[in-house]
Amino acid sequence: MVKVWCGLAATFLCAAVAGLAGEDSVHARSAVWQPMLPLLSHLHGGMHPSLPSPSSHAPMTKKTTKHSHNRTSMMSLEDKASHVIEFVRKQMQANGFPGMGISVVYQHKTAIVQGLGTTATESHELEWNDPISMYLPWFSLMDEYAASHTTVGDLLSHNSVINMMDGTMAVTFAVHATGRPLVEALRHLHTTHEFRSGYSPTSLNSIILGQVVEAVTNQTWHAYILDAVATPLHMEGTKGRPGDAPPGQLTSGHLFCNGTVIGPFSLANSSMMSLGPQGAYVAGSSMVASLNDVTKLSHALLPRHKHDRSKQGANQRGDSGGLLFQSPKTLAEMTTGQSFNSLMTNVGPWLGLSYSPSGNSLAAGYGFDTVGDVMHGEHFFGVLGVAGDVPSHGLGVVLMSNAEAAVGGLFSAQMIIPLVHSYILGVYLDIPIATLENEFANAIAAIDHRAPSLPCDPHYFDNKPWDVIPDKTKRQIVGTHNSTKSVFYGGVAVYIDHEAKAKDLVLQYGEYARRLIATGNDGVYIWALEARGATFVVQFVELESSEMQFDIFDTMIKSIRSYVSKQ
Repeated sequence: MVKVWCGLAATFLCAAVAGLAGEDSVHARSAVWQPMLPLLSHLHGGMHPSLPSPSSHAPMTKKTTKHSHNRTSMMSLEDKASHVIEFVRKQMQANGFPGMGISVVYQHKTAIVQGLGTTATESHELEWNDPISMYLPWFSLMDEYAASHTTVGDLLSHNSVINMMDGTMAVTFAVHATGRPLVEALRHLHTTHEFRSGYSPTSLNSIILGQVVEAVTNQTWHAYILDAVATPLHMEGTKGRPGDAPPGQLTSGHLFCNGTVIGPFSLANSSMMSLGPQGAYVAGSSMVASLNDVTKLSHALLPRHKHDRSKQGANQRGDSGGLLFQSPKTLAEMTTGQSFNSLMTNVGPWLGLSYSPSGNSLAAGYGFDTVGDVMHGEHFFGVLGVAGDVPSHGLGVVLMSNAEAAVGGLFSAQMIIPLVHSYILGVYLDIPIATLENEFANAIAAIDHRAPSLPCDPHYFDNKPWDVIPDKTKRQIVGTHNSTKSVFYGGVAVYIDHEAKAKDLVLQYGEYARRLIATGNDGVYIWALEARGATFVVQFVELESSEMQFDIFDTMIKSIRSYVSKQ
């Protein structure tokens, strides 16, 4: 079992929002009975006024006996089940029921456990164009227009007002508790993406969607995904976070740089593999799944055979689509370009996409970062480098790894997984191997030509120790520091840990408190947070009026934020 990459985890979330759980979902079965609760509660205290009392019927004048008709049936148990299900479907259609559930136990054996109908989008509980404020009336942004007009579809296609770098520092270091507290804090965030100006991926969109799912379903987002997507597909190895997986089934992570591999690191609690709120459920990024499970999801996202739409036929082929989609329209909308993906158009050729600005278009769909006729000329949708489908060939490829490139080394190492993913797709699309080999080599060369090689971090890959800060310097920079950018980014505390043997100088930001370490440069320190094989550098600069400014520079995400303290 491996951790689902952020993009694929967001696709799980998209599946929940899109109402992927159609016919057999647990959520559908429970949701069917919810409208009955007011009626049942009324009946509990007395007979509903619109229903006749049993005493209002004429008294029976004949003793009830067993039915005298011949009970011998020529129908098999399978035929009976099919007939019952078909009958219920007709009644649903005739009477307007959006969903019903059937449970039949016959001769002490389960004969039918069947949910029918739709949930979420397909039952009109949720639409792509619904504004977020419809479900989250407390939702607020500094851009009031965007706050009131941002839709479910805007978030799914990453076409909102939030730029990919907006708020990254605060999210990365868990300044706010995940879920509603984080989404509520967005009212303080200065956003920099022009509303609906194109694709700009950010985890904040997924986190907001998680709150929408919870508001609509009255479940946690991860519980709903398991009920609505994992359960009907029998994805037993899918969990909402690494900590929910049996330890023996959870793989470990590794980092590599220029041929050197370090690890293993725990996916459940190691900052080397993942920053953010440790051990929390984070919509769009915390899920884990087995390779078998994501293969089942891939089956579900591929269109079914047009000549056999029966559940039995689907099961015989291993096709799970019938368990998920009541209407092909839902998948069609998810896999249609919804926002122009200018980011991918610039780097697409480096990632194995056959994109030409003058020949075709490249967009993002609902939950998919890449949609277009861009996979060796074939129509493709997916999360590039992780999972993708070519519907015309019934082809789906999922690629996972328990290692990823650290900061440093050849830049092409950062792109190797998407390139391998595209290569595999090409093999099954009957592209000549020589052509694939040539395209792969050319892409590697082009990437490394454009981006220079960086040294591997010596602390991680050469076991170089970090130095100690002199006591005099420690006292100068102790204090509480406030962000000059926005209160969304929270405050930073620098203090001396008197319980530590070396009286370490500690910087705490969000959930993470780590010691500061001296460098050879005056005022420049290393924040000893071991994460992703990258070094976090903090620079302090003395200002007037006893103020001190410092910047946190993260080599991994190239982001600078200033903080000032009054001494």
